[in-house]
Amino acid sequence: MTILTYTTDEKARITLPKHFANSTILVEQVSETELRIRKARVIPEDDLPFVEEAMAPLSDRDRDVFLALLDNPPPPNDALRGLLKSGHGRQNKGDTDEGSRSGQFGDLVSLSWPDFFARVRAEQHPPGHPLMQERLQVLHEIRQLFAQTVHFRDLDYAGRRKIAGLVKNAHPDFLLFGSMQAVGLFKQAIKDNNEGISLALDEIPLDGDISRDQFQRFTDRFLKAFKRSGMALASRLLAMKRPDTFICVNNENREGLFQAFRLSPSRDADAYWDLIERVRACTWWKAPPPAAGDEREVWKARAAFLDALFYTGVGM
Repeated sequence: MTILTYTTDEKARITLPKHFANSTILVEQVSETELRIRKARVIPEDDLPFVEEAMAPLSDRDRDVFLALLDNPPPPNDALRGLLKSGHGRQNKGDTDEGSRSGQFGDLVSLSWPDFFARVRAEQHPPGHPLMQERLQVLHEIRQLFAQTVHFRDLDYAGRRKIAGLVKNAHPDFLLFGSMQAVGLFKQAIKDNNEGISLALDEIPLDGDISRDQFQRFTDRFLKAFKRSGMALASRLLAMKRPDTFICVNNENREGLFQAFRLSPSRDADAYWDLIERVRACTWWKAPPPAAGDEREVWKARAAFLDALFYTGVGM
């Protein structure tokens, strides 16, 4: 180790050796009389390693145990039963154990359009911050993106990230209707402009009715496009291309949403399509389009706006 002696000027400045030139450095103050200076390596955000890359895959035995627990979860223990009875962790203290979400919104299937729109308009998160206008801005910009090109792959990286729910610290907030930021392999697929994602979205038309066969062709392509893809990611893209028909289902709205429609909260494609069929049977979904204004814009995205009713933490 070479020890060099320098004299600072009146502003406590010194000139470092030449190999520190044009470098980002870290200065650590060890004590009042000692500093430690090291070169730093700056990694762009898009090049950061993903958590999934360092994860070891489950063994066959552990995988089977995990899947078995998902299908047949153990009964709640005394601590959990006590927590449920106390009411802690619920969005509204007045909720009851049986059908708290469905009870809160009444029979969602027979809800009228005016009542549905009123609940959408009442959404605030955090309290005092209405979200309807910002949600409408997100859908307006994404609708323009889909109108620009025939194929998702032809959009630039920024546009693909907005549709995929990967853009943070923006206005409007493109993480509304489902943030996908935590899924590193999805982020990489969007960055790489994975053709399988684009081909999947080609199966879903921008207007008109959507059949189960079209949905099945979409899921067949999407779920094979990259490792660890799933219906939460698929539903985000579906909801952004056809918000009148699809909703983004994720961990923040799944429980309340499936409970309201009397469905088991499964994560597979068949369960998601069952949900969509029940949505399309609702009175409010089948209502004729309002004349104009915000109400008509919400109607054009009425399935996606179910998120405004069921997103965890958003009160009604």
